[in-house]
Amino acid sequence: MTQIRILDDAGRRLPPGEVGAVHMRTGRVGGRPSYLGGLPLAGTPDGFVSVGDHGWLDQDGYLFLAPRRTDLINVGGENVYPAEVEAALLEHPSVLDAMAVGGPDPVFGAVVHARVVRTAGAQPSGPELIRHCAARLAPYKVPNKISFVATVPRSAAGKLERWRSAAQGDG
Repeated sequence: MTQIRILDDAGRRLPPGEVGAVHMRTGRVGGRPSYLGGLPLAGTPDGFVSVGDHGWLDQDGYLFLAPRRTDLINVGGENVYPAEVEAALLEHPSVLDAMAVGGPDPVFGAVVHARVVRTAGAQPSGPELIRHCAARLAPYKVPNKISFVATVPRSAAGKLERWRSAAQGDG
């Protein structure tokens, strides 16, 4: 039977509904689990391990996953989940695909930049999409830069690969 705990950064258990690091322990007999290649997983002294996912448990014990912390954009001390920005952009009828990344800012440390794939024949402007997001998001979550691209980098499984954008100097 698998047991799940949600822990804060100090290793304390969090109550239902609060986001923290997901740690699991199975009844499996054997050594401590590891990533493919033998890298050890972060864990607790009593055998709970984490692969870096964050999430929360509801009152009934069901697990819900949140974006990984490495995907967070810290704008002046406020956390921005790229998926929230991407969802707002995807509500626009002229947006086929979108990816939000952090870009450097001398005042806030980082700001939100977005790469957008337009739907066929559509020509939304950057300011139009910024206004669209401003009507749906807190001000610090609104992209301050929109780049129009042919595609956004995705894995074979369809997951966004933000690290590729950062490696290309676009974030």
